[in-house]
Amino acid sequence: MAQEQTQVVRAGEMTTIAMSADGVADAPPSEPESFDPEQLQTIPLNLLPEKVIVSSATPWTDTGVTLTAGQTYFIQAAGLVKTCGDPGFLFCSRWATPAGKSLPTSCVLDGCLLHSLPYGTLAGRIGGGQPFTVGAGGRFVAASEGRLELGINDAGWDDNTGGYFALVTPLTGQ
Repeated sequence: MAQEQTQVVRAGEMTTIAMSADGVADAPPSEPESFDPEQLQTIPLNLLPEKVIVSSATPWTDTGVTLTAGQTYFIQAAGLVKTCGDPGFLFCSRWATPAGKSLPTSCVLDGCLLHSLPYGTLAGRIGGGQPFTVGAGGRFVAASEGRLELGINDAGWDDNTGGYFALVTPLTGQ
């Protein structure tokens, strides 16, 4: 693992960072070297991550990303959400991360996207299908083809505040 290592790269130079299948750096950055700017036009844009802002005010946010069945994807998510606006309830005063709130441990109200997971957990679904856990992210293989939607596990979204930021990246060679 190569963590917390930096490399100064001047304009007109590039460096390479070896990445694991999970999108984690495997080695330190290479020494800077010159590159041909014409080569930049050949980068496959479909392999770049899609940036998505997930609203806490609606059950599902269309990411604009169409997944291919059998393709492996990597999602990274961050942000803060409050899933209720009543300061009288202890759990309303707590912010959730994409992994959800620590208390209560599951979304118990009718209408929750995923009852077995905490309020605030980031969920996904493909083409309006069954919800699945995304949390803070990780690798997954698309079970079907369709638009990826991301949502915040809750039963009511009208009193929520905040949101999550997610990156959706197709992985090659999977």
